[in-house]
Amino acid sequence: MEEFDQSKKINTKWGQQYDVEQMLEHAIVHILRHRRQIKNALVNMKSSSIEKKIICNSLKINIFAS
Repeated sequence: MEEFDQSKKINTKWGQQYDVEQMLEHAIVHILRHRRQIKNALVNMKSSSIEKKIICNSLKINIFAS
């Protein structure tokens, strides 16, 4: 639920004002975006399958599924 009381807003380093719910949503989406970016980079990486599997296992990402 959006918080309208400005005293309960959080001022971010990048100039936005978020309430707790918005900040949590931003944090979750941020992690998911980076996970997608890492997965795409791994798919395009020119290293061996063994190296990719090691990285994927450590990040819990599966790029080998069909």
